[in-house]
Amino acid sequence: MRQDRPPGRARCRVLIMFFAASACASPPKPPPRPTYTRAPSPLPRSSIVAVLTHRAELSLDDDQVKRFEQVQSDLDKKDAEIRQGSSAGTGGQASASDGAQQVGEGHQRGRGTGSGHSRSRGASKRNQGPTGSDVERALDDQDTAAFLEAEEILRADQRERAREIAEKYREDLYAQKEQAKQPPAPSP
Repeated sequence: MRQDRPPGRARCRVLIMFFAASACASPPKPPPRPTYTRAPSPLPRSSIVAVLTHRAELSLDDDQVKRFEQVQSDLDKKDAEIRQGSSAGTGGQASASDGAQQVGEGHQRGRGTGSGHSRSRGASKRNQGPTGSDVERALDDQDTAAFLEAEEILRADQRERAREIAEKYREDLYAQKEQAKQPPAPSP
């Protein structure tokens, strides 16, 4: 008797069962999401600003905040002179008046051995301008000098915590510079 049925009905049943089975099946899993590493939060531009961000914790009064801001303003001007000197190729002469010794030229300037060779090498170094690491070192020296100046503004009970904040800033800055030197990891 089953042979009396038209072949179309069997196909229809197979199709209905196929659609019913696929409707009950779970959807395919989406591909795994790529993991993005969070960009490091931007660091304050100096140890002075790092300390100022903790003004409430340190209980800085209005006069101290104003004086810290003045030290930061002076630091910004000195930093601009160093950067401008490096981009102009002057060898950072502007910062020499601020007390920051430029690495690579300060020990040779005006001191010769009598042969004239060290003086000419020093002159050629000045004409080339400071390297990027010389500029970074000069900026770090300026930041340290500014913090030491600002530390005098603090009361004795504030100094230890302010030093910890400044040290943490320095460590984070160093880590960020080291990370920037690393080549990017290859993508999978």
